Amino acid sequence: SCTALRMEMAWLRHADPADLQGRNAAAERADLAAQSIYQLVRGLLGRLRPQHLDTLGLVPALQELCDAWSRRSGLACTFRTEGLETEPDAAAAIAVYRVAQEGLTNVMRHAHARRVGVRLWRAEDGTLHLSVEDDGIGMAANEPRHGFGLLGARERAASLGGALSVDSGPGRGVALRLVLPAVCREAA
Repeated sequence: SCTALRMEMAWLRHADPADLQGRNAAAERADLAAQSIYQLVRGLLGRLRPQHLDTLGLVPALQELCDAWSRRSGLACTFRTEGLETEPDAAAAIAVYRVAQEGLTNVMRHAHARRVGVRLWRAEDGTLHLSVEDDGIGMAANEPRHGFGLLGARERAASLGGALSVDSGPGRGVALRLVLPAVCREAA
């Protein structure tokens, strides 16, 4: 789209000023290319910071994520929360949302599960906890992982001073657990 836009602009700069029809056509094509770039950037920004976090807050955003996932997958996804009287800071909220998203994506791709549960709570010591647990086929502890999703989730947790763990075994599902400190350090 950027190349198309640049080509149209170059054509416009060198076009015969009397060719009004050609110039108008090039301007329309340039406008379409610019609109395409705008939509692409808007989509990328939405994936970097989920809009639901800003408009709804973390708990309703996670509920919406679970509901949408259930509609897409056809599987039951329950969401529970407790002990969250205040909204976590923005970095923690994004981390929780993204880890939940990664966990649900992995369930859909690999688990062959019938149910999944997402739970978010704040412990008495102030730590923030998220778990995504399924009743699927599980995986062996030494099973090679080829994707970047869990690696990225671990790095996201570590950048805030937290930790991500995966508990699983063949035939017993997967439990993805995120723990973030009461006060997250700034992400690097």
